[in-house]
Amino acid sequence: MSAPELNTDIPNQDQKVSSETSRPSVGELVGLVSKQVSALIRGEISLAKAKAATAGKRFALAIGLFGTVAVMAFYLLERLLRAAEYGIGEFVPMWAACLIVAGILLVIMIILALIGKSAITKATTDTPAPQEGLSKDAKAIKKGLTK
Repeated sequence: MSAPELNTDIPNQDQKVSSETSRPSVGELVGLVSKQVSALIRGEISLAKAKAATAGKRFALAIGLFGTVAVMAFYLLERLLRAAEYGIGEFVPMWAACLIVAGILLVIMIILALIGKSAITKATTDTPAPQEGLSKDAKAIKKGLTK
């Protein structure tokens, strides 16, 4: 959108200077500003959309790569645990080595689950309750209006 041209011609001495023809009215200026502001806002919104689309594509790639890394880490952990079984299997029967490694994993899983449960309990006790704040605000407003 292009802005309307303002009349910037300097009148000659022979020409009559009319405030109506040489300067736009306040209403016209307000209308012009309104159009320019709305165009600016539309431009900013389209720029934000373009940036969000680009960022979304980059995040999608990053998530895919991290997913691949997670799968590979899982297989690496499995191979390390298998190596631990073979290492322990040098001293005890292989079935006992498998049970020992499984027991160690079970203990680790229980510890992590208890830590996770504790974190969830702490998170639920710290949950904000906006309705309490709103009711306090409403009571304060009512109290202020009754004075």
